[in-house]
Amino acid sequence: MTLHHDYHITEEQLERILAVIQGTNLRALLEYSRIDLKSQEAYELAAKGLLRPIEKTSPVITGVRCLHFAPPDFMIEIQCLHETQQYLRQVIHKIGLALKSTAVCTHVRRIRDGFFTLDDALIRTQWDLENIRAAIQSAQSKVKLLEANMAPLRESVTTIETEAKT
Repeated sequence: MTLHHDYHITEEQLERILAVIQGTNLRALLEYSRIDLKSQEAYELAAKGLLRPIEKTSPVITGVRCLHFAPPDFMIEIQCLHETQQYLRQVIHKIGLALKSTAVCTHVRRIRDGFFTLDDALIRTQWDLENIRAAIQSAQSKVKLLEANMAPLRESVTTIETEAKT
């Protein structure tokens, strides 16, 4: 993101807006999970980051943080469920409005989707039968191992880096 030319926005202001976004989405996630908020189960799931909606919901941000702040540019990492690029662009726009400025998303990069990271991705030159078969076999073993260790997860989380300008 790039900040307005007079650079009137501080990193602290951005961090406050991100905290509000995360808090608002945490409340929505608690409601969507249909768990008694006063229960030990809710506390333990929240502490481990394992709260998930029971059903398909609108996008929910489970984590957001500033990775880089150098006016007029900044980069944030968003962890979310059920997101679309349009939703992420709207979040960036709303951040700009909350900062009494404008913000334009200049780059979106998915760095994790559920169990899979960039290390699991095939680049276009690797799109052949041999590499695809090897990737599927590697993914099957990884998923089996992770599912055994993370059985409580009902939904995968996507992590995205977003760059923007205001």
